[in-house]
Amino acid sequence: MNDELVKALRIVIREELEPVKKDLREELKKDLNEGLELVKKDLRGELKRDLKEGLEPVKKDLRGELKKDLIEELEPIKRDLTEIKFSQRQLSKDIATSLGKYSNKYEKYVDSKTEALNKRVYKLESEMEQINRQ
Repeated sequence: MNDELVKALRIVIREELEPVKKDLREELKKDLNEGLELVKKDLRGELKRDLKEGLEPVKKDLRGELKKDLIEELEPIKRDLTEIKFSQRQLSKDIATSLGKYSNKYEKYVDSKTEALNKRVYKLESEMEQINRQ
């Protein structure tokens, strides 16, 4: 009878423990999942922070290199711009000088043509006077 009683008790205990085991498993799974989520969240936050902290020096270095590269590329452009400005000033001076020379030449040309024309007109007027007198 002891053996039967032990077997019956075992069966009853198993039957009673099954829902408890099931509940414990579910609670453990739930707690583990929540714990894992927290760990994941913490790890993500730490990874983000570590990435940001790690990227800052890289960004700084890249900015410095970019500035340096830009300055190196801008130097020839600045020199070219300075040369263009100088050439433009020189060209303006040359144009003004040339215009002055040519306007003097045109003035002399117009004066000489006017003088020649005046002489012809005078000659024609003189001849017309002589014809009128006759």
